[in-house]
Amino acid sequence: MFATIHVPNFYLQAVLRHQVPSPATAVGLIDEKNNKPVIIQLNPVAVTAGVLPGMTPSQGVGPMSQLVIKARSAAQEESTQEILLHSALP
Repeated sequence: MFATIHVPNFYLQAVLRHQVPSPATAVGLIDEKNNKPVIIQLNPVAVTAGVLPGMTPSQGVGPMSQLVIKARSAAQEESTQEILLHSALP
């Protein structure tokens, strides 16, 4: 038996799991391990405002002055993955 679980913007969802922002809040995610941090994932509010993956945080704030920038968290990603795996198993 095989199963596939698709979670759009998994890294962003893992970070926001315990910090659910207002539905009107634009959020972008960066990976601080990169030499030049760029936005790697966005919520729909940020996309609608014109923020694009690949922008730097300062470029992202340009189209959306209220953009909240979050950093990836390996611990939160691992915890979220464990929860998904446990939920998928019979």
